[in-house]
Amino acid sequence: MLKQILALLIMTCLLPNGSGVCYARASMTSADPSSAKPKDIAKIKKKAVNAGINSKVRVNLRNGEKIEGRVIEITDRELVVQLLTDDQVTSRRLDFSTITNLREVKGPSPALLGAIGAVAGLIIAGVVIGVIAGIAGNR
Repeated sequence: MLKQILALLIMTCLLPNGSGVCYARASMTSADPSSAKPKDIAKIKKKAVNAGINSKVRVNLRNGEKIEGRVIEITDRELVVQLLTDDQVTSRRLDFSTITNLREVKGPSPALLGAIGAVAGLIIAGVVIGVIAGIAGNR
């Protein structure tokens, strides 16, 4: 029982809270931006604007590279994503014509995290009360 409670507590503590910088796997190969259709570029731009600045996104590029990071700038021609590689924060400018797919990465809501924290607090309080009652009952 105690192991299960501790496991739940550790899992609660390790849940992502949305404040960290996302990671990226980078392979440096070139892409052919001329193969992008204007209609596709417009869809990608719309997805970027809908996601908004400071949102976490996953971007697939024409060269097969996948990037996950935080949007820090959106212009008419490109998207700038902040990412963490080798313990260094960098930004990457991505021309919309090189992007094949973009989607927002959503984590747990603050309300859900608050509810999990409240439940974990109640469980810990129950364990403490049970231990104290057990010690008091043995005297």
